[in-house]
Amino acid sequence: MDYSKFLYDPFSKDTVSKLEQYEEFQFECKDKDKVIAYLILMYDINNTDFRRAYSDLYERKHKCAVTAGFELDDKGHFSPEIESILVGENDLFNDAMARYISFFNIPDLPAHTAYSEILAKECIVAQKEKDSKILKEVIANIDRSRKNVEECEVRIFTGIEVENVRKALYRFAQKKRLGLRPEEKAREIKDVNDKKIKMINVPNLYYVKN
Repeated sequence: MDYSKFLYDPFSKDTVSKLEQYEEFQFECKDKDKVIAYLILMYDINNTDFRRAYSDLYERKHKCAVTAGFELDDKGHFSPEIESILVGENDLFNDAMARYISFFNIPDLPAHTAYSEILAKECIVAQKEKDSKILKEVIANIDRSRKNVEECEVRIFTGIEVENVRKALYRFAQKKRLGLRPEEKAREIKDVNDKKIKMINVPNLYYVKN
């Protein structure tokens, strides 16, 4: 894979030290180089190869983790520490991830990340839930999350977005970045997008040609 278009090369020996200039990356953990490589492979917007090949979020996470160098045990499982990262339970990693996606200056990107996580988790719940009333609510959540993901993808990858909303939201995110997690950013972005008056075409900087 060509990593030259990535914001940072996930396998460069200098990448970790470069990112550690940011507070969110100044954490200590085992195999930190692999953790950072996974983060970049999973969340760098320029990794179009993986996004095309692995449309399922958790399948893509699995592939990114293996590519980053994490090994599976005899039962095909990652270590508990790595699993906590993959399922969003590691707060230090989550903070670093939120910081990384903010580098791209695209307000809808953290929203897309948050909605994708919600969608994937609700789909897993739907497969296990037996209560018909709860299942109905879960399916409704899935439908809402799917629509939110699709709307974000339109704005990110085809350049349809209100330019003033883009600029205003990014300025806002810059001020509150350290205090906002991806799911909170998603709510902020949705609130502003719900109030937009019209859509305009902006330069198609992030379009992915099939």
